[in-house]
Formats: sequence, C-alpha cells, structure tokens
Amino acid sequence: MTGKRALTLVEMVVALAIVCLLAVACLQVTVGLARAQRAAEADRNEFTWDSSLEQLLTTDLLQASHVRRTRGGFELRALAQLQGHSMALEHLPVRVGYEVRRAGPTSLLVRTQRRADGRQQSELVCCGAGKVSVTAGSSSGKKLSGAWKTMPEAVTVQVDRTDGRAVKVTVRKR
Repeated sequence: MTGKRALTLVEMVVALAIVCLLAVACLQVTVGLARAQRAAEADRNEFTWDSSLEQLLTTDLLQASHVRRTRGGFELRALAQLQGHSMALEHLPVRVGYEVRRAGPTSLLVRTQRRADGRQQSELVCCGAGKVSVTAGSSSGKKLSGAWKTMPEAVTVQVDRTDGRAVKVTVRKR
C-alpha cells in the first residue's frame, strides 16, 4: 500500500491560524489605506474650496465700485456680474452680497447677486464659514461702515472658518 498522508487535526488548526493572521494583516492594511485616502480627499476639498473662494472674491472685488458692511457680511456695487459657475463676466451693473447664514448647526457663506432689473441669484460659496469681514487697506486696516463708500485702493476680505482657519484675500485696485 502506498501511504497517502492526510493532515492531522493539529496541522489543520495551525494552517487555519496562519490564514486568519494573514487575513487580519490584509484587513489592517486596507483600513489604513482607506483612512489615508479619505484624509487626502478632505485636504484636497479644503484646498479647492479655499482657492475657489479666493478666485470668486478677487473677481468680485476687482469689478466693484462701492462697498459697505452689512449684518453678517458685506455688499458691493459692481460693474459686471458673473454668469453662474462659468465665471464669465457680463457687463451689467449689479449688487453682490456675501453673508454668513445659519442652517441648523451649519453655517454657510452665501453669495447673492442682485441685478438692476430686480432679478436675484444666490449661491452657496462654502460651508463652515463663521464670520466674514471687510477692511480698507491691508488686514490691519479699519473696518468699513454700513454706508456705501467708494471702493478703497486696497480691500481685505477675511472669512473666518468654524474650524479655526481663515481665508484672507487682499485686492489692490490701482
């Protein structure tokens, strides 16, 4: 008789333990990669929001002729309006307002564009904006009042986020 050797019970238990250890190690690596990917996507989204906000504020401030502070934000009289998400300028006088609005526990920075014919368009700029302020000159300049003022030579807008970070944009007109 040829001796066919079968696995003993001890050998089966050892093999099963080795397979379980390999499965746990693979699971830990997969979970670690998923966490790293989520963190990288969150950082990328933060950068995208911040750069989009800076671009939008810069475009509006460069087109503005007058500025005033409002409750929860500020308002501009601009010489051109932005077309939706294309960022194309249409040379029509418009009033553009930025204000922080609360929606339950979330605070939102909302941009509202009001045309001379009464049409109005509002859009969400970013979530998590705690406060928005506008100052004349550099960031150490004085805060503007609630009355309409001719656009200063330099204007700084700061959006303080609820997570402690801030986005600051300074535009020099001349």
